[in-house]
Amino acid sequence: MNLFDMLIVIAATLILITAFARLNDIRRTQTSKRWWVRRIGLLFVSVSMVMMIASYFTVATPYWNQVMRLTGLWGFALTWITTPGMPPWWKYISKYDPKVE
Repeated sequence: MNLFDMLIVIAATLILITAFARLNDIRRTQTSKRWWVRRIGLLFVSVSMVMMIASYFTVATPYWNQVMRLTGLWGFALTWITTPGMPPWWKYISKYDPKVE
C-alpha cells in the first residue's frame, strides 16, 4: 500500500465515522419520509465506504467498483438533499425570492 492508498483509506474511514455519527444523531421520533430518506442515504454512504476500505485489504470482484460508486453517489445525493435546516435545492437554482411575489 503506497501513500496515495493510505490517504484514501484514512479519508474513507473519516467519512464512515461521520456517517455513523450522523445516523446516531437521528432520533427515533423523527419518522417522516425525509428522515427515512436521510437514513437510507447515510446507510448507502456507510456501505460504500466499508467496501472502499475493504477493497484495499481483500480481493475485490470486478463489479465491486460499480456497486461502490452507485451506493456512494446515491447515498451522497440522498443525504445532501435532506440536510436539515437547508432550503430545497431548486430555490438555489431558480434564484427563488419570496419577496418578489
